[in-house]
Amino acid sequence: MFRSTSVQFRNRTGSRPHPPSAGRPRRGTASGPLSCSFSSAAAAEARGAGRSLARGGHARATCSFASRPLRPRPVSPRRAASAASVERGGAEGVRGSGGGYGEMAETVADTRRLITKPQNLNDAYGPPSNFLEIDVSNPQTVGVGRGRFTTYEIRVKTNLPIFKLKESTVRRRYSDFEWLRSELERESKVVVPPLPGKAFLRQLPFRGDDGIFDDSFIEERKQGLEQFINKVAGHPLAQNERCLHMFLQDEIIDKSYTPSKIRHA
Repeated sequence: MFRSTSVQFRNRTGSRPHPPSAGRPRRGTASGPLSCSFSSAAAAEARGAGRSLARGGHARATCSFASRPLRPRPVSPRRAASAASVERGGAEGVRGSGGGYGEMAETVADTRRLITKPQNLNDAYGPPSNFLEIDVSNPQTVGVGRGRFTTYEIRVKTNLPIFKLKESTVRRRYSDFEWLRSELERESKVVVPPLPGKAFLRQLPFRGDDGIFDDSFIEERKQGLEQFINKVAGHPLAQNERCLHMFLQDEIIDKSYTPSKIRHA
């Protein structure tokens, strides 16, 4: 792109103005060809009427400078890379200021899989690290008349260190479950689940069936007692109660015991 500059010369002494010489560069400006043209109404009148410029005529010189275009300065690769990074940072800042778009663009989900240890047969089919299995089975009805009752076999298998026996088998009747529930409610802060109902209607006389000793009722009660004891024994606070350990692993329950806490063996 070329720039144009106008310079005016006035001669008040009557001498002919000397315009800058053409083709010579002016100091302090870009080098380039210089063209000058003179136009003056007073000079035209002086030539036409024979008057001299010395009578007060004014001459104006108009000079136009045509400069060469500046050559682009070479940019080093390091400066070009720095300018590109600054430009990208500014664009990301503008996007980030509008509703968090910049932050969302920078978030990349990591979908790499975790490196896990290969599983062998012992890990796949071996016993779990911590387990407690309680089965209520094999109901048996004993006694006659008013002294008739049903007992249930309770089998425990565990590897928890708080239990002194890893395997045990005892027999308990329904009244023993009631004793355990009342002890836990009194000594621990555990919310004890309810027991299956006592079925008072089945204890009425002159029934056409065996009442509470009917096989279907005994099976239904057995399932309810198994759910109850598994919920209670699986609670960490209940596992610290001595009454639970007596119920699960002692052959005979000492109901006159002194309540206490069980520590890890």
